[in-house]
Amino acid sequence: MITATANWKTEAAKLTKSAPIILFEITGYSRSFATKDPGFGTFDAWIAAISNHRQSADELGGVSTLGDLQVTVGDVAQAITGDFPFVFEGRTATIKVGFVGLAQADYALFATVVVDRVASVNKNTAWQFICKPKARNLRSVVYAAGDDGQPTGKDHPKTLQAHPLDILTDIWQNELGLPLGELDTTTINAYRDEVFTSIEFAFTLVKPPDAKTFIEKQLLAPLGGFLYNQADGTLSVRFLMPLPGGIASQHTLNPANMATLPQPGQVALVNVVTHRMDWDGDDYLVSNVQIDAASEAKYGQQGGHVIESLGMRTALGGVGLARVVAIAVFNRFGDKQLRLPQVTSMWNDAALLEVGDYLKVTHPLTPNRATGALGITDELFVVRAVSREWLRGRVKLALDDAGLVEAGAGVDPAGLGPFKIAPNTVLEYAAAPAVDQDKYMFVSDDITGQYSNADEGHPLA
Repeated sequence: MITATANWKTEAAKLTKSAPIILFEITGYSRSFATKDPGFGTFDAWIAAISNHRQSADELGGVSTLGDLQVTVGDVAQAITGDFPFVFEGRTATIKVGFVGLAQADYALFATVVVDRVASVNKNTAWQFICKPKARNLRSVVYAAGDDGQPTGKDHPKTLQAHPLDILTDIWQNELGLPLGELDTTTINAYRDEVFTSIEFAFTLVKPPDAKTFIEKQLLAPLGGFLYNQADGTLSVRFLMPLPGGIASQHTLNPANMATLPQPGQVALVNVVTHRMDWDGDDYLVSNVQIDAASEAKYGQQGGHVIESLGMRTALGGVGLARVVAIAVFNRFGDKQLRLPQVTSMWNDAALLEVGDYLKVTHPLTPNRATGALGITDELFVVRAVSREWLRGRVKLALDDAGLVEAGAGVDPAGLGPFKIAPNTVLEYAAAPAVDQDKYMFVSDDITGQYSNADEGHPLA
């Protein structure tokens, strides 16, 4: 969720409020622009149009997309024209949003992008700044040198063996030479240490891969995750399963803050997940198939999803990882879950939401597939896409039911696992603090599967 100050949230929550003020700034450029005089600084209120900005996620495909941001600024008295030959291209630009009366420090940062090109529009009376996500820096070839220092090829392979999320960080920092501060290593390392524990991928590369494709298809998709742009321009990760500690609903939607009646759909059924692994250079030697038996029995049909990974190895925890990822897929797609493809909300109620955020929805006129009646109440959803209509003051969301993610669908505690084995420094389960009880796997009864206080044991996979 986008970060905003308490003052911003207080102003947004007011029943009587003015339209938001939008600020557009370009690093190193002497002028700054706004939709309206914010009452501070030297902003020129010359913004004439801002394109809708849409971000979406395809969790099964391991990718997210963020559209271009186009900001049209009036060329009052040819002032911008007079600033050429200033070079705009390649410079970082930001969009910040606030309200009348807020201090500049309370304006929330909504987008950090890179100016790609500048076009003269509206019969040469305005300039349009076309901006792209900072993730475009990933469009580079990596691991160009083999193990022997020669260009990577069949006779000079590059071998990698490490945790896939460590390989992601290595590509970012060492292969691309990008600042580590622009990668959300806190979240990446939390998933490495708390969810995808003790796994490694092993690659033998015979040609240098494209960084973005390699990260998405070979590192994140096999884990049920994707890379996405945060509002501050940094890149982070989201996965089908939450971090240990539970799921926090970031917002609640109801008839009072929805602008349209949500029309229900459903996700495509996926109750069979096949991981193809142990690549030998010519073919995958192992196909690990996981089936959601309850879903298959319920619907009398199978819906398959295939994940191919050049790096997954049965000898390096591949089978256990496949099981964990399959459960996460079933929790989202195994029950033909409710999908709300377009929910429109007013800006002040939903503007801070990002892809991957959880929220709850209540609406008395939305069909409930579970009860066979109209009405859903406090049902958990995850944001699959968000589109901000800056000048209309609206936000359009695409939501998928995430109730089984919260329930865990057979993985206890709710939706979490696998767990690290508790190290010797941790007390036995009944005496351990809650933070350790929620994090580790302890020895449980071999018959009941319970700990000494009758809590259900944590699964390894």
